Amino acid sequence: MSTRQLPRRDFMKTTVALSILRPMDGSYSAEAKRDTQRKHPNLVVVFPDQMRGQALGFLNEDPAVTPHLDRFAKESLVLPKAVSNYSVCRPFRAMLMTGKYPHANRVTSNCTSITEPSGCELQKSDRCWSDVLKDRGYSLGYVGKWHLDSPRSPYIECKNNRANTKWNEWCDPERRHGFDYWYSYGTYDYHMTPMYWSTDSKREAFHFVKQWGLEHESTAYSIRSISEEIPEVLRKQNLQRPACASQCRQEWKN
Repeated sequence: MSTRQLPRRDFMKTTVALSILRPMDGSYSAEAKRDTQRKHPNLVVVFPDQMRGQALGFLNEDPAVTPHLDRFAKESLVLPKAVSNYSVCRPFRAMLMTGKYPHANRVTSNCTSITEPSGCELQKSDRCWSDVLKDRGYSLGYVGKWHLDSPRSPYIECKNNRANTKWNEWCDPERRHGFDYWYSYGTYDYHMTPMYWSTDSKREAFHFVKQWGLEHESTAYSIRSISEEIPEVLRKQNLQRPACASQCRQEWKN
């Protein structure tokens, strides 16, 4: 199968079509149940925290060796013309989630204790693409870096919060914009011993892993958790839904 590339015009049409889906109350309505019978596809969304677009072997631009991504691209939709209007970690991710420019979604900089007083974080009231999928009957999981919440006092006890500027914060389930399964962290730059909050973890109940974060998030542990936990949630609700798994990955070791 050859890599599929979506022309910009068709991409915009698809984006507009998603944006006009009418809001619902967040419950799994009869309309959403009927929607799932229309064979909505399962979705996997993978994006790095920071990575040059040219550092992909299948694009034949830089001499990058990325065999796994090359194979993944052959089975995926590739958007080679997509660019970030604000190529900084949190503003980019907020634009990706909301479809809004930073001045509209309020994530105009990194989410830290310095920017917290100005409300610089993903707004609970914003409607993200994950909210749209949730309303259309999808069950969603998120793995990896999130960092769209501002640190608040008393601050989480971790290395990223020991200097004058605090960086890391837990994401309250009410602020997860439709994601049912959660294995994530705010920001934590010690990638050989990463920290995570699980779906039901309370704010102080994070845990550390003695493994490079990229390897850990790619192991059978995380994938198995998603594949087992979401169906179990649905089984309890006597529902069948299409699934969307989203993963944000940091690429370097330190």
